[in-house]
Order: sequence, then structure tokens, then C-alpha cells
Amino acid sequence: MNRRKLLQRMFGLTLVVLLLAGCGRAPAESTATPTYSEVVSTYPEGTEINCTDVMVSRVTPDGKWDLSGGPICSCEGTPFFKCYGAKITIGGNSVTIDGTTYPPGTKLTVDKDLQWIEVSSWD
Repeated sequence: MNRRKLLQRMFGLTLVVLLLAGCGRAPAESTATPTYSEVVSTYPEGTEINCTDVMVSRVTPDGKWDLSGGPICSCEGTPFFKCYGAKITIGGNSVTIDGTTYPPGTKLTVDKDLQWIEVSSWD
């Protein structure tokens, strides 16, 4: 085998090894959607879990929510739907909440900082 062909094969093999090895990149962080119980477990100790469990069919531009379903409970200092443990399911149409559009079927609660977070199930 001549020198040129040998170098081509070595280059090709090196390229394959680098591609398979991921070129030494750090592994990507997990982007798995947490479950409801995983989010609730991050709440500050002693947090009272809100009982709101509703479906949202739309949010108007002026911030009014069209709701249906289970109980709506209030909590101190925040709107009833943005409380620790609230369960919000997006209804038949996509809904935009705080600038983010969620497709039908999306399950939302709030994280430990009272920010919306999608959950994979209400486990």
C-alpha cells in the first residue's frame, strides 16, 4: 500500500473515532420534564400546597383566564393560579401565559421560585 492511501485511511479512521467519541464534549444536561411530585419536593420546608386544579382554555390579552374543572383555591399574596402546588392543564387550544405559548395538554405548576414549570404528570 502506498503512503498516500495509508494516510487517507488513517485520516478516515481518526475522523470516525472523533465523531463516535463526540470530540471530547461534555455530556448534555438532562432536559427531561420533571413530574409534579419532583417539583413539589423542591418547595421550601413547610410550604402549604394549594388545591387549585383547573383546565385553562384561554388567557385574554388583558390577563383574564377562562377556567373549567376542579377546585380553585386562593393563596396569600399571589393570584390563585400561581401558588405552590397549583395544577393547571392547558385545554383545547394553545394558550400564552407570561409570554410563553403552551400547546393543549400541557401540565403546569410553579417551581420553588413561583415561576411556571411544565410537568410530565400529576403523579
